[in-house]
Amino acid sequence: NKRKMLAISVVLLCLFISTVLARRNIMLTFSNYILFSIILLLFNSRRSIPSKIFIFFIVLFFFLGAYFVFNKYQDNLFSRISGRIDDNTRDQIFSAFTSSMSTQDIIYGKGFYGTYYAPTIEEDVDYRTIIESGYLQTILKGGILNLGLFLLIALPAAYLGIMKSNNAIAQAAGFIIVLWLIDMFPWGMPALNIRYILVWICIGMCYSKEICNLSETEIKSSLKLFAK
Repeated sequence: NKRKMLAISVVLLCLFISTVLARRNIMLTFSNYILFSIILLLFNSRRSIPSKIFIFFIVLFFFLGAYFVFNKYQDNLFSRISGRIDDNTRDQIFSAFTSSMSTQDIIYGKGFYGTYYAPTIEEDVDYRTIIESGYLQTILKGGILNLGLFLLIALPAAYLGIMKSNNAIAQAAGFIIVLWLIDMFPWGMPALNIRYILVWICIGMCYSKEICNLSETEIKSSLKLFAK
């Protein structure tokens, strides 16, 4: 229980900091972590239906409280996100991207060092190597073929982890893959960092029949042995 409270506190703190700093894509990520964690916990809980309903209303009350706090302090503590919440900064970038991509570029991409012409986005930069969307970034470098291959690997892995596994760890791995696919709309850049490495670790876990077939009891026993 202490570890669960620590994990919850860390995620809530990250959500709070990203809200204060007006990092909308990070806010989406941590909000989804919280939402899907609640779904996973309620789905796997052995509590009675009334207990689950009670927990649901507690969570709902918490979100309502967070909403009222946000409204109360939106002009000072949360002034950054209040000013940016409806700010659309991507249309100009997407227009420049589509104008620079030929049909062949869209299919095959422009390679690892591929760029697109966007002279009005950044000062003294005419050709950009990054576009603020994981899906479009994948298309820029490797085309629809590259994106299609990634989805052919990721989507079945998420399905196996969520629907065909016997334990919450494999299900959580499947949800992390789904959340990455959602995060690729506003950001979700393929890069050599902890988040992207975690996604591929989760993909490997979901394809592992040995991990997916473990029961909760076997998982707990394995973790106890690992702790020793």
